[in-house]
Formats: sequence, C-alpha cells, structure tokens
Amino acid sequence: MENGVGLRYIQELLGHTKPETTIIYTHVAQKDLLQVRSTLNIVVKKITTPAKREQNVSIARHKKG
Repeated sequence: MENGVGLRYIQELLGHTKPETTIIYTHVAQKDLLQVRSTLNIVVKKITTPAKREQNVSIARHKKG
C-alpha cells in the first residue's frame, strides 16, 4: 500500500478471502494513505492549476480502428 498498490491486490497476494483480514495488516501504512492521489485528482489539479505554459490534458482513451 505504501507504494500505491490497491487493497484488493494485496488481499489476493496474501490469500485473504475477506478484505477485513487484510485491513488488519494495513494499520502501519495509514499515515501514507493521505499522500496517495487518484488519477482523477491529478487530472483535476492539472486542469485547475494555472501553468506557466499551455498544457493539453487528455482524460479519454482513443480507440484504434
């Protein structure tokens, strides 16, 4: 979790059937959770923060074909 890996992935790696079991082991990383930013938060910040130069931000995927 400290490296940004989601709880669900950690649950699978540890072989836990319930997320509650995995959460028991995450208490040591709680302080770092406040620093984790989602992709949406990063995009919103880029859109709303004035930049020194113009930036293009894409939030959609392009289909090939």
